Amino acid sequence: MPRGLVRAAVAVLLSAQVVALLLVGTYARVEPRVWGFPFFYWYTLVWLVAGAVSLAGATWLLRRTAGRPDAR
Repeated sequence: MPRGLVRAAVAVLLSAQVVALLLVGTYARVEPRVWGFPFFYWYTLVWLVAGAVSLAGATWLLRRTAGRPDAR
């Protein structure tokens, strides 16, 4: 996979969480509740886990292409 394509994929992985959490109007509400927690809390916790997974994926992609001399 070309290095430019990998960098674009990493940028999408890392920017998804930032964009989703900057759109406060989409999650600034109480309902629906999950196990008694308002939407705001469990939405941000889901993005915390999703952010960790996307960061791990981005790291894996960058390390996978770092040692390849044919990747540009």
